[in-house]
Amino acid sequence: MLNKKAISEELNNNIYVYQSSTNEESISPNSIEENYILVTLGDTLKVYDTPVLSMKEQNPTKIIKIPKEGYLIEPGKTYLGCTNEYTKTFGNVPILTKLPGHDIQGLDIHIDAGFGDNGFEGTWTLEIRSLMPILLYPNMPIGKIGYHPLLGDQTITYNGKYKGQINPEASRISNEYNNNSQKVITSNTSQEKKQNPIKEESTQGTILTSDEIAKQIKSGSISISPLMENALAKPNSCSISIGDILFEYPYHIIDSREREIYLKELLEGEGNRLIPKRIPKEGLLLEPFKIYLARTNERIKTSGFIPYLNGKTSLSLLGLSINLNDGYLYDNYDGYLPLLIVATKPTIIVPNIEIGNLAFFKSLDNKNQNAGMLSGEEIKRRMEIGDIIIDPINKTKINPNSINLTLNKSMAYYPEQVLDLRKENKIEVININEDGTWLYPNEFYIGKTNEWTETNNLIPMISGRSSIGRLGMYVRCSGAMGSIGYQGNWHLGIRTSLPIKIFKDSQICQLYYFTPDGIITNTYSGTMQDANHDQNIAKQFYKKVKTR
Repeated sequence: MLNKKAISEELNNNIYVYQSSTNEESISPNSIEENYILVTLGDTLKVYDTPVLSMKEQNPTKIIKIPKEGYLIEPGKTYLGCTNEYTKTFGNVPILTKLPGHDIQGLDIHIDAGFGDNGFEGTWTLEIRSLMPILLYPNMPIGKIGYHPLLGDQTITYNGKYKGQINPEASRISNEYNNNSQKVITSNTSQEKKQNPIKEESTQGTILTSDEIAKQIKSGSISISPLMENALAKPNSCSISIGDILFEYPYHIIDSREREIYLKELLEGEGNRLIPKRIPKEGLLLEPFKIYLARTNERIKTSGFIPYLNGKTSLSLLGLSINLNDGYLYDNYDGYLPLLIVATKPTIIVPNIEIGNLAFFKSLDNKNQNAGMLSGEEIKRRMEIGDIIIDPINKTKINPNSINLTLNKSMAYYPEQVLDLRKENKIEVININEDGTWLYPNEFYIGKTNEWTETNNLIPMISGRSSIGRLGMYVRCSGAMGSIGYQGNWHLGIRTSLPIKIFKDSQICQLYYFTPDGIITNTYSGTMQDANHDQNIAKQFYKKVKTR
């Protein structure tokens, strides 16, 4: 991921940022932080003017102007906003994330699809949703854009339905059902599976392998204290934990301008304004969609590396998120990690559990030919040599730096009123009807992709699509980053802010691929590995909660 020096060198060359109202360059040295460019909120919001949504229809919207004194958004409702900044990006993949402090306020600005595409230009439509009433202001700092260098042939550039957007744009996914000209990579065929053993030599990439994390800890470039036993058992991340203290807000309306005050208090572990709440040994019942704050037991310090926080899949598939959708920190980080813990259904949490996985991106002074995110053409090439296997591939679609996967007809939900992390929770299976099936707010659904994937010598990451997020629909909670060697269908934790009709075989999510840095000494072998194509979806998700 590019650092401040590299971003500065790319400005007005491959990275362009303008004020949308004047088309003048808006970047100043003060706008570039350690690994990001700051962006601000425009004065216009758009909301859906209908009680229900459909993926196959253009849903009506209405406009709201944000006054200078601020606008109070309602919890659980999706608002579409936009940045003041108009960006163009070539040879890099932009990623829009929240500002530190907004995450613990329960404010989302990108429900699922924070990644942009090589060649995208326009303002950024923001999918804004909050867990509490929160005051927003025009022109306030709202997010940060970081950049992953693009690896491989970059001839595919974005030319999609949101190119050149200026104002907040509602989802245009309905276009896909009325347009049969979408580009697919092949037709009615399966990709041949090839034996592709892991590479045991050191590789130059962008995300550290567990072996490389251990080496950087030994050298002092990364510090994780305390480091749990077997914390580095996974191929490309480190397990982190929480203790027995959560924090709550003392009131029901939040001012977005006070984000840094509460972040500082949380990280220092002092409840001057925040209210501490202890998790007893017998467990604590989390109320659905209520904000609970915590910090990790581990203190993290880096030099040359960017920590990236990722939720545990075993928790994500129970509808429990630890940071909604945004895990990027910054280089030269020093401190505990803030956590926003949110349950979709009433859920019993226990103390001293492993709560997430921590990965590390290299902070790059300049672009490296071997480090970055794969371009669409490079994804094709890696499929040819067996680093990536996707079966079937007839419904997938290659993008400038990702591949779209589709929704299987089998879904599931939890019929029990209360979920418990300590036991296997019953799941009921449903099938999406031919004419579509309704999903409802305040419920949590488990889906899976039609496609079985295998990833060798690369690190996959899953994200929802922008067109899905603009409908107020999450397709994951917080478990975004996969592992080297994972094979199986991808499982989706789905929730929505309005009743929405979904359809089987819809292009529902995207896979991105990063190059690993360091020796690959092991591959993924967890509970989700080797889930059979025809295996009942209800049998795939149980994991024991790990305690420290």
